[in-house]
Amino acid sequence: MVDGKPPSTTKVDSWALGCVAFQLLVGATPFTARSPYFTFLRIKRANLRIPALVPASAADLISKVIVKDPDKRLGDDEIRNHPFLRRETTEVVRIAKLKELCLVAVADKAKAIADEPVDDSSSSSSSEKKTSEWSSPFAPRAGKLTSLERLKVFHRLEKLGSFRNHPKLLGLFFDSELDARTLRADPRTRAYLGHSRDEHGQFNEPFHAVVVAAPKLASGDPSHERCVQLRRFVAAVNRLRPPVVVCIGDFVDHSSASSSEQQRSAALDLFRRTMAKVSASIPVVYAPGPNDDRRTYREFFGANYYAFWCRGARFIVLDRQAVEDDAQKKFVDEELEINALGSHRLFLVVDAPPLWRVPPKTDEPLSPEDQRKLKWAKHLLKGRIDAVLCAATNDNRVARLKKAHVEPWLPPKKKKPRYRTGDDDESDESDDDESGDDDESGDDDESGD
Repeated sequence: MVDGKPPSTTKVDSWALGCVAFQLLVGATPFTARSPYFTFLRIKRANLRIPALVPASAADLISKVIVKDPDKRLGDDEIRNHPFLRRETTEVVRIAKLKELCLVAVADKAKAIADEPVDDSSSSSSSEKKTSEWSSPFAPRAGKLTSLERLKVFHRLEKLGSFRNHPKLLGLFFDSELDARTLRADPRTRAYLGHSRDEHGQFNEPFHAVVVAAPKLASGDPSHERCVQLRRFVAAVNRLRPPVVVCIGDFVDHSSASSSEQQRSAALDLFRRTMAKVSASIPVVYAPGPNDDRRTYREFFGANYYAFWCRGARFIVLDRQAVEDDAQKKFVDEELEINALGSHRLFLVVDAPPLWRVPPKTDEPLSPEDQRKLKWAKHLLKGRIDAVLCAATNDNRVARLKKAHVEPWLPPKKKKPRYRTGDDDESDESDDDESGDDDESGDDDESGD
């Protein structure tokens, strides 16, 4: 319907069923956005992101009926026989269950306790005492709330906007405090928990971001030189109190052939524990490096590409190894199109700029790697990008992405023919050829004026 094609089958009803199921389970429409136009774009692309709180069987059904191609959606019989709809129910539930009401009460109580003022003279001890009063019911080892129930409480607090003023609340929804600091990039929604547009989409004043690039810890020894430097960095960050810290891999040194898998695992654990000492009020976002194992990265740091808001600016964290990944391309396309119509600043976070090496000569064919880089850069230049925060430059500074970075990699453009009147003779043409350089320089002077 969005493309203007008249519906001719019941597959349209399958789409509608998925949308209704999503809204009943999540409490929001599946393609909600900050404006009707952006909602239209998400519908047109069928850009669906299912939160983790949706049960697995329901998520499977929704993902198979909300599909852009009608022929790929489930049919009537397949929907009827789906496990989510074939569950045996003994009664029709017309009101919320007591268990669901209790989860709402738990979320409201947690927010109420977190909202209580803390005496500045003993802020640290009082805060720890308040946290311990109501954090134990959330702990997995206590067995009082399942993972799905914790997600429902999280969803409630997120709707109330509780995570902006109380970032420590996020620590209640992970298996450990360490996971709460490093696993906030949600691979299902491609968002950074606690940094949505509603919470950080408003620009108030200029701000700065701190970037640490390629720490490359070599071992799990805390006395190692690089670990000592990393601790100094954490101490400096806690003094500066920046609104965001960007940490770009490689987190572990992969260049040493003598290091074993066990040593790299110990180094990665030490890196996570050291970065967890950054104040809980300072978000630390992570971006994968060129040599970081992607499976290990997703296990300890969450999504390998995602986006977040900070003080009214939009940051997109990308995985340069996943240039050919259709899902990441789709994600980037949507972000660039939204940014082109908006007024906010857009920053890319990636381990290296799309094109940062000296381009080859024009008469030499591009290598496959260079072709991938060129394709990547041309794709990104479609949007209005203000800067690239990266790690693989000589001085680790913020590198601006401009068209001038791409043009040396492209073949020279053919000059357009100059149109002449009938009065021009061959002698004039020969004169023009001899003085072509002067004419071009004159044109440059005129354009410069």
